[in-house]
Amino acid sequence: MLFEWDLLVFAAALGLAASTPGPGLAAIVTTVLAKGVRPAIWFCTGVIAGDLFWLLLSLSGLALITQQFPVIFIAIK
Repeated sequence: MLFEWDLLVFAAALGLAASTPGPGLAAIVTTVLAKGVRPAIWFCTGVIAGDLFWLLLSLSGLALITQQFPVIFIAIK
């Protein structure tokens, strides 16, 4: 029963976070309104590249923690 409650809370928090726009979207909208569509395409490319780089660093850090300190990874998980 406790697992179901935890899953419900997690799903609600994830849904809330996914439904709200972040600062990246605000920056993209601002760029489109200020400079037009063509510069915004390059800006979007940069935002996507930055997000992918950030994801790569995060996953690399978690992989390092998993290899070096498995007990800490279990606590994080």
